[in-house]
Amino acid sequence: MILLLCDLDDTLVQTGHLYEKAKDDFCLYLAAKHKHLKTILTIRQQLDDYDAKQCKIHGFSATRLTNSMNQVAYNLGMRPLTQEEYTEIQAFGRYPFSQVSPVQPGALRFLQLFKRNLIDIVLVTAGDPTIQTKRIEDFPYKHLFTGARIVPSKTPDVFREVLQDHGCDPREAWMVGNSYNVDIAPARAAGINAAWLHSYSWAFDNHDSPDLTGVLVGDTLDSIREQIAIEEGL
Repeated sequence: MILLLCDLDDTLVQTGHLYEKAKDDFCLYLAAKHKHLKTILTIRQQLDDYDAKQCKIHGFSATRLTNSMNQVAYNLGMRPLTQEEYTEIQAFGRYPFSQVSPVQPGALRFLQLFKRNLIDIVLVTAGDPTIQTKRIEDFPYKHLFTGARIVPSKTPDVFREVLQDHGCDPREAWMVGNSYNVDIAPARAAGINAAWLHSYSWAFDNHDSPDLTGVLVGDTLDSIREQIAIEEGL
């Protein structure tokens, strides 16, 4: 093994709870503002369904969540939003991007194992470049990275480019991430070993029957670290 590729959001840092809080607070706001609306659970379901579709179209942009909230508020209220409402909703939509994401437990031990064994660590993260750049800057162990790539989406070709840049055979590399669709499937398609961290993942990331042939699976970074160490004799 000469190369570790690693996801950022909900792999090395925890971001999912920030989105959950933003959505929950928005639903409470909308239910309180429009007493005639359905239950908070129903509002949340409509938001999740609409936002999941927008994720597939627009990806992880900074404005997508706010736009989804605006649309759901309009659909449920059945009237144009006021400027005050736009401003209030924007605060909910911007919340996940204005906070410093907590470090995932075990992240330092995880990265140190590979650094200690002289293995290059490259961060591969998808999303809005401004947001992801800030999250990387906020990450306290960024000095352990050999490099970082912010891409619109993770595809087999993206992973092949990283391998080529590092002169690495796919069999000598590992990809670690929390999303089967976004991290694991494209890495495996590029021939890279993969480890799937079971942490928070968005609804649109869910896969009913993932192919886990040759894929390591763990609930914590410590578990993933130990499994890769055994596989590679580290």
